[in-house]
Amino acid sequence: MARPIKIGLDYFPLDVDYFNDTKFIELNYYHGLKGESIIIRLLCMIYKEGYFLEYKDKTPLILAATFG
Repeated sequence: MARPIKIGLDYFPLDVDYFNDTKFIELNYYHGLKGESIIIRLLCMIYKEGYFLEYKDKTPLILAATFG
């Protein structure tokens, strides 16, 4: 019996320099911890399905409901 095809990843590595990257430092400056949380949430949504996230009408609603 064949193994079912896996969609997405169970985990993804996060670089130890993630929070030292100037893009994320600037994001933190303008939006605080909420901005960093949104980026990590988006990465989880992307890698859960594979390597991209198809933009749907519900995507902004999910983020807005989660973070306000």
